[in-house]
Formats: sequence, structure tokens, C-alpha cells
Amino acid sequence: MNRTLSFLFAVAAVSFVGTADAEYTFTTLDPPGSVYTIANGIDGANIVGSYSVAGSTHGSHGYVYKGAACTNVDVPWDNYGTGLTGISGNAIVGSYMDGEGGFHGFLYNGTDFSKLDAPWAVNYTAALAISGNTIVGYYRDATNFYHSFVYDGTTYYPFDVPGSIDTNANGISASNIVGSYRDAGYVSHGFYYNGGSFETLDAPGATATYAHGIAGSNIVGSYTDADNISHAFIFSGASFTTIDPPGASQAYARGISGSNIVGWYRDGSGTTHGFVASPFTLPGDFAPTDSDVDGGDLASLIANPGLIDIATFATNFGKTTGQ
Repeated sequence: MNRTLSFLFAVAAVSFVGTADAEYTFTTLDPPGSVYTIANGIDGANIVGSYSVAGSTHGSHGYVYKGAACTNVDVPWDNYGTGLTGISGNAIVGSYMDGEGGFHGFLYNGTDFSKLDAPWAVNYTAALAISGNTIVGYYRDATNFYHSFVYDGTTYYPFDVPGSIDTNANGISASNIVGSYRDAGYVSHGFYYNGGSFETLDAPGATATYAHGIAGSNIVGSYTDADNISHAFIFSGASFTTIDPPGASQAYARGISGSNIVGWYRDGSGTTHGFVASPFTLPGDFAPTDSDVDGGDLASLIANPGLIDIATFATNFGKTTGQ
């Protein structure tokens, strides 16, 4: 079932993150009436996710945003919620809950829906991401542990980090797969699989790390700090950079395409919003010192990003806030 809806887009203040030269502007995605919005996947200018409306008995709806139009996408079968999680060209994957509490994956090609259930699953399969014709996700077994799969359109293949008790494959780009796993001590780590070997990803100081999306050498995800706060990150292959939207109490990066990142965050009132983070590079002669910012104290501006005049800042450095 598809219908067109309008989204509200708001550009947040510039947020200075880490010490890298790439900074980000954030665009919030909220359908009218939504009380809960998540952006999960991105391919070029196309974004997929889910949202919920206050008072609805349906649960969540899936959406796909393609540049100028946003379309509601719900599976046609009796269900209590649809979520879209990955997109590659015209192919979209996601998951839905049926009328009996079962959780199933699906593939949508723009016209038809196909159910996806791993053969080893016990009433739970989640399809998370797609690249070309290959889909990754995870399923629950009879002992209530979770294992990953790779599906090539014909055959399901088990896919677990060696020595893990749980594995979630969350993102894929060509033969590269990212996700998370729990070790024997029940600690969660991110992982990167390059087609032949696994690499563990742990954000500095994190008590848990989760990798969710990959594009080229860049991996995005979230980590939990010592205060049990979740933060979005991008990992360049050499270093982690936190990318939390301004005002976020929790933040999660879910997908990346090129240099644009999508995810979701919870604001101070507890409302959940989707976001798109778009980077821009500061000019080479812009050194982060007090003398470069009119008004003086750069540290104060970073601590209080609302003090920055975004229109003036963007004009001065050659980028409009809507880009």
C-alpha cells in the first residue's frame, strides 16, 4: 500500500564535531503528525525509514523519500507495523510484524513484495540492507540467540563472527559487510568484514559499539559511553568522529551514501526524529582559533551552537544551509 505524504524539513545549527576538518549540518525529517521517525537507509538522494503517528493502532509505517516526493510504503499483508531499512536502486528491504506477533523480512522492487524468512529462523527474520542483489540481516534461533545471514536472491548463507554468541549483519556495500556482535562476556562490538576476514570496531571509551552502514572506507554506527548515552559516529578507517545532532540526548547513525549520513536522534523532550547529516569542508585558511570568529570565544560558540548566525556563516564560507 502506497500513498504520498509531505515531510517537514528543518535545518539545525552547525554542529562542530571531533577535530576533523569536515563539519556537518543536520536536516531533521518528520512527517506531519509523527511522534516517532527513523531514517535507516540512503542511496544517493533516496532515503528510507519508518514513522509512527499518535493514536494510530497500526504501529509504524515505512516511507521512501526520493528527492521531491515521499511515499508511504506498507506491506500488503495483515500486519502491525512496517519498517524500511535498506535501499539499492529501486530495491528496498525492510521488516514487518504480522497479526500473530511474528517478525519477517521483505524485499520490495517498486511493484511487488516478497517475503524473506531465513530457513533457520524461529518466528523472527530482519532484513537490514541490500547491495545489488545481495541482502543481509539476522534471525532468531530456537534458543533466542541471533545470527546473521547473507541472501543472494536464491540461497541463504549463515554469517556469524567467529566466537560470537550473537551476530547482527546491518550493512553491506559490494562484498563488504558491517554489523555488531556479542562476545562470550556479552559485550557488544562492531565489526567490518572485507570479503575475507573480520575486523573488530570499538569506539574509544565505549562500553558497546554497533556498526550499521558502509560506503567506501567510511563506516557509520553508534556507540554507548560510560554514562549509558548513545552517540552517532563515522569511522574513516583510521579514526572515529562523533556526529550528534544539536540538542540530541541520544543519537544513532544508520546509513551512509557518498558523504551523506542518515539516522535518528532523541531530543530533550524524548521525541524521536530522523536526520540527514551533510558535511562541508572548512577552507584551508580557516584555523579554529578565537580570532577567526567574529564575537570572540570559539569555545563558547561550540558549547552554544545557537549563537552562530547560520545564514551568515554559510554565506561567508560558500555553502547554503539547505545543501
